[in-house]
Amino acid sequence: MEYQTEQHGDPDRILTSKLEREKADRKRALTTAIVFGVIILLALASLVYGYVQKGIADEKIKSAQATTDSLKLKLEQCAQMARRQQVEAARAAMQAAQAQKKIH
Repeated sequence: MEYQTEQHGDPDRILTSKLEREKADRKRALTTAIVFGVIILLALASLVYGYVQKGIADEKIKSAQATTDSLKLKLEQCAQMARRQQVEAARAAMQAAQAQKKIH
């Protein structure tokens, strides 16, 4: 960046002042670059962390679905068993009623 300097005065002082401003500009540019670099690194770290967490969540979802499917199958089996036992209980009740009729 070029600065306008006074034409009057000590040339060494003008040169020193110009060099100091350029040095300050370079330092400011370096600081800005470092800040943006840190921000980019944090963004990349967040991206990786999010991707890993998504993978973990997907695995947990698969596990939960497998567990749900297993429980649905067991529930279906229990319901079938309950229906069979209900039919058997109804038969036993009919047989008991017929046996009681024969006794009376």
